[in-house]
Amino acid sequence: MNRGQRHLSLGLGVPTILAVFIILCMCILSVLTYMNAVNNHASWEKEKQHTYAYYEADTKAKQIVKALRNGEDMEVIQKQYKVDIKKDTTNITFQVIMKEKKKLLVTLNENFKILTWKTIRGE
Repeated sequence: MNRGQRHLSLGLGVPTILAVFIILCMCILSVLTYMNAVNNHASWEKEKQHTYAYYEADTKAKQIVKALRNGEDMEVIQKQYKVDIKKDTTNITFQVIMKEKKKLLVTLNENFKILTWKTIRGE
């Protein structure tokens, strides 16, 4: 053997520890990615339900406005659509119930022109 040359050997310990560390990091990364996907899915599902409830209430409100413009009796409309229509001297107001304590508030003037069409928090 030459005295000037040295042979460096890592053995099995260092590559094994490095491989275990890399596998552990990849597992942690995959679990975090999965948890993020589950959270996003839950958020999207909630948003989808809210949007569906809004469009359902919006359609119902449009039908009520159309019935009012056609001159149908308010009591009949209230029974048919199960809403409480309030009429004062200048405005007609009603609320269509959405999900999770939210309502669609609609206010019309005496000519049935839409003054307010917004989502509100209700009881």
